Formats: sequence, structure tokens, C-alpha cells
Amino acid sequence: MVTNADGKIDISDVTVTELDYLAGVTSNIQTQIDAKNSTISGAATTIATSDLTASRALTSNGSGKVAVSDVTSTELSVLDGITSTTAELNILDGVTATAAELNILDGVTSTTAELNILDGVTATAAELNLIDGVTATTTEINYLDGVTSSIQTQLNNAASSLNDLSDVSKSTYSVYIANTPSSLTSGDFNVGVGVSSLNSVTSGGSNTAIGWGSLSKLNTGSENDAFGNSSLFNNLGGSNNVGIGKNTLYGNTSGSGNTALGNSAGNS
Repeated sequence: MVTNADGKIDISDVTVTELDYLAGVTSNIQTQIDAKNSTISGAATTIATSDLTASRALTSNGSGKVAVSDVTSTELSVLDGITSTTAELNILDGVTATAAELNILDGVTSTTAELNILDGVTATAAELNLIDGVTATTTEINYLDGVTSSIQTQLNNAASSLNDLSDVSKSTYSVYIANTPSSLTSGDFNVGVGVSSLNSVTSGGSNTAIGWGSLSKLNTGSENDAFGNSSLFNNLGGSNNVGIGKNTLYGNTSGSGNTALGNSAGNS
């Protein structure tokens, strides 16, 4: 109830509910209202009069005011669901790879142990890309272990014929293995196998000497067959001799047409 303009009691428009809002007031309401700030202050002053850039993360600037960052809400959502620890995320500290380069790892199924094999690798991306497309197995690649120079160069320099071997010589019709006659002139169809075999032959032909020192001193004799260590060792010019066994016909120098079988047979 209130008094009207005539000083009479009248019904007020103020409801009981509205009057109840005065409950708890301890001093002049208008004074209290006048004492309140008429403008926004503090950190929010940078956003009082205009809208913010849409879909951006908020930060505080150097003055402690609300500011809009360059990070978009889309970029923030990338972090949604990350379970990495701070320590694991800190591993990325200092990484200079681009997003495109990091995306190369998308779908990688290697374990941490397998990736750690790369720790300390100093190869460039171009050098690592050389491996792209390699189908060789680990075993095949390990065959390179111990190679000290160009493989192709070594293959090109490898022996392609018997004459390329240091202890083998070959003529049109003769071959000498483990010994090369130093005075050979015209002897053909000779076969010498063993150190010092047919060591002195000059013009003798159609001789076969197998064993150390076999027909070692022969020079002009032909069609001799010596099988065994020092067989026909001293034969110089004898021909058509056959010695089978160690030291067979050892002492024969010029005799021809002899045959000896067994250790030291015909050794006189």
C-alpha cells in the first residue's frame, strides 16, 4: 500500500515479490549502484567493444589482457584423444620437420625399438632415399660386409682367363699350373701341374708332369709322362719315358723308352 496524490491510501503496483528484493539490503541502494564500475576493466578490456576472431584459441598477451591466438579450434581438436605423456611429447622439442615430412610417418607400424635403430643416423634424406625400392634381403646386403673398394672395379680386374693368374701360364697348346717355365721357346702340348714341374723345358713337347718337381730339369725331351713327386726329376733330353710314383726314374737323364711304376722305381 502507498499514498496517492491526494494523500489517500492506495494500492501500489509493486508486488510482494518485488518488495522482497529489499531483504538483506544494508545501506542506500543508489549509493551502492553508483559506486560500481560503469565500464569493463581488467583483462577483459581488450574484448569490451568488438567480437573476437571466430574459432580461435584465447591466450593472454604481454599486458595480461585477453587475446586471440593463431591456433584455430581445428588445430586444437587434433590434440583430442592424445594419451602421450609430457615426457613423450617433449621428445618433439626442437623438431624442425615440416608437417609433410612428419606425415611420412603416418601408418608406420615399426616399434619403438625398431625406430631407435635410427638413433644417431647422420645420413641425409637423399642418402636414405637410395634405399627406397631395395628388394635385397638382410642376408644379401650383409655380403657387402668387409668390402674395401668398388665391387665393380674388383670384378673388372678379376681374372678372366688362366693367363690372368699369377701362378698359371697358358699357350696355344700348353698349360702350366703353379710354375711357369722361364726358358720355353717352342715346346707345345705340355701339361705341368705342381711347383717346379717342367720348370726348365725349352723346346720339348707333348710332356705331362704332375707333382712337385716332376720332369723338373727336362729341356728338349718329348712325350714323357711323369706322375708323382720328383718323378723323372733329372731327365734332360730323354723321350717316351713313363714314371708313376714318387721319385720314379729320378736319376734318368737322357734315357728313352723307360717305364717305372712305384715309389722310387727305376731310381738309379
